Amino acid sequence: MRALIILAVSLITVVASADIIYVNPGGSIQTALDAAAPGDTVLINDGVYNEAGITMKPGVKLRGTSGDTTAVIIDAGSPPLFESVFILSDCGDTTEISGLTIARGISLTVPPFDGAGMWMQDSDPVIHNVMITECSASNLGGGMYLDHSSPTMTHVMLRGNSSPLGGGGMACINGSNPSLEHCTFLMNSAGSGGNVSCDQSSPRLDHCAFHGGGTANNGDGMFLTDHSSPMLTNVSFGTMQCNLPGSHGQCIFMEISSSPTFTNVSFWNSGLGYGELLYTLEASCSPTFSCCNIYAWGGNSSKVGGSLSDPTGSDGNISEDPLYCDAVNWDLSVDAASPNLPGSPDNECGVLIGCYGQGCDSPVEETSWGMIKAMYR
Repeated sequence: MRALIILAVSLITVVASADIIYVNPGGSIQTALDAAAPGDTVLINDGVYNEAGITMKPGVKLRGTSGDTTAVIIDAGSPPLFESVFILSDCGDTTEISGLTIARGISLTVPPFDGAGMWMQDSDPVIHNVMITECSASNLGGGMYLDHSSPTMTHVMLRGNSSPLGGGGMACINGSNPSLEHCTFLMNSAGSGGNVSCDQSSPRLDHCAFHGGGTANNGDGMFLTDHSSPMLTNVSFGTMQCNLPGSHGQCIFMEISSSPTFTNVSFWNSGLGYGELLYTLEASCSPTFSCCNIYAWGGNSSKVGGSLSDPTGSDGNISEDPLYCDAVNWDLSVDAASPNLPGSPDNECGVLIGCYGQGCDSPVEETSWGMIKAMYR
């Protein structure tokens, strides 16, 4: 084992025998990362850290000590630091960030101008049990910006992030194909792709939830362009809306040969705003739907638009009110009578449609919203 010695930095403790570097409140996360070598772990003790422009070192694991996202908060907003909170370049899958909150990054005056919470290029790290909140980019990717990067993300929440162009929660470009499981997009907003925008990128989403943020243009849930073909399985969309007349695709907007695959996905709008739930700009887009529930109600919306034909009535796809417990307050678990449940007579496939099972006044189940909320306490 290597022996690490750091002089005159009393707020960083090094345990040589375990190759672990501890960071305490008042200390510098960047200094700890600079001292680490590939294979080392940097543990951040509970507290608030006013830091930004943190450059990850390939092969290093950065973890909150307790694993509680609310216990370790990296806050770039007080005073505002005007740069991305995390920067990752050429970081492989042995690089990890977990157990913390990234807050109030502002990518404004210091490049890169994308990815106020996390900017990533040519990287495939592991991101686990992380919240990215209230970050604002001046270009793309308020919460996260992925350029030719495919991180593995589990139990990640992107909440209240924004960007003027696209991908308020996350922007994927240039062959970025991240894998997301049990992730939540909550009230992010952008010009297009309020929660997620994809350009030549095809992420995989499994058991994820989208809550609308009210994008000004197209695709409050996802905006897909230039051969982006993500795969979504057991995903729930709720309270989707586009704010301007002439907007399209409250849940999904597709153009330029983007052909996503939707399996066991529940689509639902807020009853406000404009545009269809699902929209394809041209016939080159050929999405596939199986065992999905596509339900539009109220406002100026319908199920589908553009060149897309209504997929309900075939391949197990239905159009029934999913009976979310309280979508307005972001609870997308369902009532006992929901057609999204496997035992419903309206559910031809006999599978769970959407992300969460029965909730409301029933006992909390493993797939319920109560379980998800507990993960972020």
